[in-house]
Amino acid sequence: PGQGRIIVDGRQIEVDVFVVDRSISQTPPEQRTAEQIETIRRVGEQMLEAARQAAGGDGTIPVSIRYTDTGAVFLGLVIDPVTGASIEIPVEDVALLIGGGLVIMVGGISADGDPAGIEFDGVLQLGQGGWIAVLGFGLEPDASGEVIVMSTPRLLGRFRTDVTGGAAVQARIPSDLEVGEHTAVVSAGGDSASIGFRVVDGASAMAGSLPSTGSDSEGALPWVVLLLSLGGLAVLVDRRRLV
Repeated sequence: PGQGRIIVDGRQIEVDVFVVDRSISQTPPEQRTAEQIETIRRVGEQMLEAARQAAGGDGTIPVSIRYTDTGAVFLGLVIDPVTGASIEIPVEDVALLIGGGLVIMVGGISADGDPAGIEFDGVLQLGQGGWIAVLGFGLEPDASGEVIVMSTPRLLGRFRTDVTGGAAVQARIPSDLEVGEHTAVVSAGGDSASIGFRVVDGASAMAGSLPSTGSDSEGALPWVVLLLSLGGLAVLVDRRRLV
């Protein structure tokens, strides 16, 4: 918890994990100080800048930030699967991992539409039937991929990376997936990554979710690639390039 691990060609790469400090994110929004609010906004801007730099080209990404009275929210990272509208995800409910040429921004929503929260131990948790969306860069370009949850392999979704190595997929956690710790594997071409996350029952998800920072929504499509936890558990990446 609180650390990430990336393996590239059999070598462990140093990983930077960016999340809002737990002492701030666990503070009820109405009790946050001006300094805490500014910290949330600064971390959100840093996450977006890292994603823009990794995007290549003109650095345009379909995720933006909006300031609120109690912090900031991301737009375009998580999309309502029914309406197609962007769901506001508080910056403190998102994690960013950077290492080995890979940049991954992770967020999600529970089955009832509330943001998936990052718990005190740094692990993303959500209820059965929830959705995970990830803004990802650094996978093999123009390759087909799939998302599988373990330990009993179950296909959650398929996607295709674009010419820059980014992809767009939002994966749903099966409503019958057992409560507890799980691992999701995302692969595209010769690249693969595994990420741990926690599934809780409806009551636990409601009790454990973090306070939301905002409420409005705007339309925007996500640019995403994977699924799961971060602030957190190990990420293993095996990259093999064709000559």
